[in-house]
Order: sequence, then C-alpha cells, then structure tokens
Amino acid sequence: MSEAKGPPCDTIPPGSAAEQATRSSTLSDHRGLVFSIAVAVFMAYLDGTIVNISLPTISRDLGVDCGTVSWVVLIYLLMQSSTLMLCGKIADRIGLRTMLLWGYGVFTFGSVLCGLSGTIVLLVLSRLLQGIGGSMLIVTAFALVPRFFPAHLTGVAFGIVTTSAALGTTVGAPLGGLITTVASWPWIFLINVPIGVLAIAIGRSAIPHDEPKPEEPGTSFDYAGVVLSFAAISCLLYAFNTGREWGWTSPVIVGFLSASAIFLTGFAVREATCRTPLVRLALFANPAFLFAILAAVCGYAYLAGNTFLIPFYLELVQKLPSGKSGLVMLCYSVPLMIVGPLAGRLSHQVGPRVLCCSGMGLAAVACFAFTATLALPTVVPALFTMIAFGLAFGLFNSPNNNHIMRVVPRDSQGTIFGTVQTIVRSTMAVGTCLFEALFSQWLPESAATGSGPSGLALTPESTVPAFAVTFAVGGALCVAATIASFIATGFSAAPAGAARQPADGPAEP
Repeated sequence: MSEAKGPPCDTIPPGSAAEQATRSSTLSDHRGLVFSIAVAVFMAYLDGTIVNISLPTISRDLGVDCGTVSWVVLIYLLMQSSTLMLCGKIADRIGLRTMLLWGYGVFTFGSVLCGLSGTIVLLVLSRLLQGIGGSMLIVTAFALVPRFFPAHLTGVAFGIVTTSAALGTTVGAPLGGLITTVASWPWIFLINVPIGVLAIAIGRSAIPHDEPKPEEPGTSFDYAGVVLSFAAISCLLYAFNTGREWGWTSPVIVGFLSASAIFLTGFAVREATCRTPLVRLALFANPAFLFAILAAVCGYAYLAGNTFLIPFYLELVQKLPSGKSGLVMLCYSVPLMIVGPLAGRLSHQVGPRVLCCSGMGLAAVACFAFTATLALPTVVPALFTMIAFGLAFGLFNSPNNNHIMRVVPRDSQGTIFGTVQTIVRSTMAVGTCLFEALFSQWLPESAATGSGPSGLALTPESTVPAFAVTFAVGGALCVAATIASFIATGFSAAPAGAARQPADGPAEP
C-alpha cells in the first residue's frame, strides 16, 4: 500500500485543481485511513467491555474479591477519562499521525502485559497503560476525520467512527464470554496484539503526514486541571471501593472522601480562573445543558454499574458459564445497535423529550421489575431485562447527544465534545465503583469473608438481597435521569450561534 501524500483537506485552497480532485474522491480512495481510525476506536471501546464478562473467572483464578477485581475495569476508565484532553493537546504538538501510531503501540504493548499478568497488581497496572493507549486512539481517531477527509466525506467518516465505537462496545461482552470459554481470560487481551501490529503497519503507509500545530500565545494547556481532576476521582473511587473493608466512618475513608472534595473544589476554582480551562464552567449555567449532562451522568452511572455486576449475577445466581452469560449480554447489544441510529433520526421529528424520557423511563421500569424477579430459578427475566435496557439506551443516547449539541455555541462544539466525553468516562468509573460498593455492603458478613465473588461462601441465597438493593438503586438513577431529561428538553431553544446540524452518533455507545 503506497504512502498517502498531499496536504490535509482543510488546507487545500478553494477552487484550486487540488480542491476539484478532492471533491471527486470516494471513500475507497481513503480505505487505509478508514481502516486505521475504525480499528482504533473499535479496539479502545471493545476493551472497555470485553473484560466484564470474565471478571468472575479472573477473580477466581487470581484469588481476589469483587472489590479488588473491579479495579481491572475502573483503572481503564479512569485513565481514559483523565487523559483524553491531555492526549488531544499532545496530538496537536506532535502531529495526529504520530499520536495514532504511538497510541496503537502503547495499547498493544499494554495488551501483551495484561495477557501475561499472573497477579491482580500486574493486571491492574497493565490496564492502566492500556487505558492511556486507548485514550490516545480515541482522541486522535476523531480528530483525523476533519483533518484528512474531504468535506463531502466527513459525514460518512464520522458515521464509521461512531458505528465502530458502538460495535466495539456492544460485542465486547459476548466476545469476551466466547474467548474465555474457548480459551482462557488472558486471550481477551492477547487477541489485540496481531490486530494492533497490522494496524500499525497499515497506518504507517495510509495516514498522511501532518504538521504539528504551533501553540498560540495564551493557550497553554491546563495541566493543573488534569492533575486535580485525576486526584479527585481517584480518591473518590478508592473510598467507594474499600469502604466496607475499612469501615465507612473510619479515618482512612473519611480522609479520602475529604481529599476528593478538596481536590474537586480546587479543580472548580482552577477552571473558573484559568485562561484556557479544561471545562468551561459557564456552560453549566445553561439549564438545557446542565440537566442533559445530569441525565447522562445518572444513565451512564447505572449502565456501567449494571454491565459490571450482571455477569456476577448470571454466574452466582443463575449458574451460567461465561459463554452463555455473554449471549445474555448480547440481548442488550443488538437492540441498542438497531434502535440507536433510528432514534437519532427520529429526534428531529418528534423532539428529544419523548425519546429521552421514554428511554430512561423504560430502563427504570425494567430495573425495578428485574429486582422483583432476581430469585426466580430462570434466566428469562434477565433476557427480557437486557433487551429492555438495549431499547432504553438506544432511545436515550443519540437524542440526548443531539440535544446537547443544539444548545451550545457552534464554535465550542469541539471543546464541549471533549468535556462530555470526559464526564461520561469518569461517570462510568464512578458508577462501576458505586455498584460494587453497594453490592459488597449488603452482603452478609459470612459471605463477604469468603474467598471471592465466586467462592463457596457466596450462594444465591446470600447474594440475591445484595443484588436486589443494588439494582433498586440503579432503578432510582434511571428515574432521576428521566426527570433530568424532562427538565433539560423543556429548554429546547438553541442560543445564538448554536449548532443546527444533527448529532446522530451516540456520545457514548
């Protein structure tokens, strides 16, 4: 494959011969670049969910409990949420091509280390590195579209990127269950290695060279904001994750919760006074934006917590192996893939209020119904619940994202996209930790002192009450998301200069 030549599409003079040739290009003329960005996003999102279905197996093999093994998920989400904007800044400094290739390298090397990890400490540290690589891939893949695709192909290219993200998210659980059943859990990471090597080889020849952007005066990056936000979220996650072990009123937990509050306050002060903040706090004065973000926070906190906990329910209560548990999770993925794009288009006809409120309302009903049927000796309620969740989040994702993009100024959409992504990824980490903390807290003392989530001390009788309380809290989160969506969509008028184009791709699949 020959190396791509020519300047970025956004530097071609209008009306020139080069511009005319660019207009006549088709997607097949950019197939190498399409492959590079699609695989980058697919891998980064895939590894956010592929491990979940294997957590009970990993917990048993490495001899750790539910709270400890949750860090395999938490550290990946935490590193992505805290480095997305930083990686974007570095990509501007060194060039998008260089950043994407390095992202593939870091992600692939992290995958190798994950597959070779024989202890939970090594696995968590390897996932930390993998999360940084995933952040590099996500932020660069989205930035490459407007940089190197001609204007008449950017819509199609963005569609491929968002579809790849959704596909990676939705096939993660069933693929992880299949690999764990056929081979073993290390292969859910090692499968990335040949794909990553191939992507690097193709990317080196297919991605055009781009010149790094010089830093403009007064636009230095908010590194202090990154450190403060990372510290606040890390302290909060540690407190939630070890609250039962130390005691919720112990000096250790109170100290970490206090530290989280202090760092969060410092972050807010920093963002209010910094000339180039990570997050423009003025955006949250707009109730249409504020309540749409609150709806997303409640919805995604539940989604992440459910995705983490449901494999344990299927194994502990329903006694399903990993492969069959993955098939149950597929009942969520398929409806989401079908309904999501349809809801994005329909939101322009019926408005986001009906779709967002219907989606979160359906999720709340399904959650409470599932809570009432947890102890039944059949997997049928879980199947219907996962289908309902897929429909619910398919109805919610695109319309809520579309609403957010319509109520913010057009010239701020890039920054706001990064802000929303950072909030969503942070929320998913907190949601995972919250569900684990609730589940562990409501376990009987005899069960909590067993040899792990798959140990002999954990029986259906001992775990069903803990699952019931946790999923009931999830239902309450969905109710809160419904109310927030109703309020947010009451402020439907976009401000001057706001974007009017659709945003059909989900903010977070």
